Amino acid sequence: MRSVDDIRRVLLDHESFAPDGTGLVEAARAGAVRVRRRRRLTVAAAVVVALVVPVAVVAALRGTGTAQSAVTPASPPYRSTLQVSVGVDPNSGYSVLKYWVNRDRQQFTLRPRVGIRDATVLVHNPATFDSAPVRRGQPVTVAGHAARYVPDLDLGTTACWASTPGGVNTDPARKGREGTCSVRNETGGPVRMPAIGWVEPSGAWVVVFVSETAGWFELLAAASAVRVSPPRGLRLPYHLGHLPAGLSGVYVAAIDSGPWMPDSTLALDPDPAIPVAGEDNATGWIPAVDTALTIRAIVRQPYVDEKAAQLVGPTKIAGLDTYFTDRNVGEWRLRFGSSVLVVVSGGCQYHFTVRDKDLIPYAELARMVENATFADCADPATWTTPLT
Repeated sequence: MRSVDDIRRVLLDHESFAPDGTGLVEAARAGAVRVRRRRRLTVAAAVVVALVVPVAVVAALRGTGTAQSAVTPASPPYRSTLQVSVGVDPNSGYSVLKYWVNRDRQQFTLRPRVGIRDATVLVHNPATFDSAPVRRGQPVTVAGHAARYVPDLDLGTTACWASTPGGVNTDPARKGREGTCSVRNETGGPVRMPAIGWVEPSGAWVVVFVSETAGWFELLAAASAVRVSPPRGLRLPYHLGHLPAGLSGVYVAAIDSGPWMPDSTLALDPDPAIPVAGEDNATGWIPAVDTALTIRAIVRQPYVDEKAAQLVGPTKIAGLDTYFTDRNVGEWRLRFGSSVLVVVSGGCQYHFTVRDKDLIPYAELARMVENATFADCADPATWTTPLT
């Protein structure tokens, strides 16, 4: 039997150094959720029959990320990509385990203090969500406000970080990655889940679900824990005083509380509408985050440092040890034309991964490090605003 250190070593090998910045540790967690879900299917199905509120089957939901609802857009814009507006009632027994923000939507994982099933909260910016199927659901009251309950909502692309209708990517430059936005269950069919949704005074739509087998009271408890506030700036373990020309934040994924080790990824690109794929809790898939520049903060461990030592370095930039490669070396595997700069600060590594080294050369990465302030990636209390 492998020790905990052996398992952590294997997972870090994949998680921390994948060329696209994604992590198999997160994939393993998602896979574990799927296994537990299959084991509970028989028992949970019987529970649902007794607990679920009977309502008529509603039409399929096909959220496309385009302006399809009748809701008037907020003015000024509801939030920027680097803002969040979701929290939880501290007395609810739930906490925010992880969150993603991507263009016009937010996704949060809520973990209950008791029980083993996490809840997913999606918040769609005003005028970006086809809310008709939710509005046709059964009226319910959640935490004192009106909402709608749908027993078998077809998530479609709702829980998938897509920017094209139906999850079909029509951009020839990204040919072959169109499948990253298809939400399907384990047998290849559409994902249908009991869900509760409501519209906020701002026009933002909130959709909450747990699993295909979630009972009414489990779903109601999760939805009642959600608190939506005015948008606020998110925090990451660094502040960047310089960005290459034209880049702006398009995606963030972070764990800054709960039982897991803190982790964060910031993706930047010249195109604010670029399709960005991120982890989808409805399916457990971990598609690639493929943008001009991604920055991932990783807590250092001996094996992490050994991997960095395989690169060229250390070279001092702003007094910090850095390691660089633009080719395959040791256990590192990079896509052609890309590069990685690893920055060591305190107990953390910061991985700057570039999709096209000709567009963002080493000199630009060095300038970013020289003008950056790094916090403690293992202590979210020290995190700060990432951009000016």
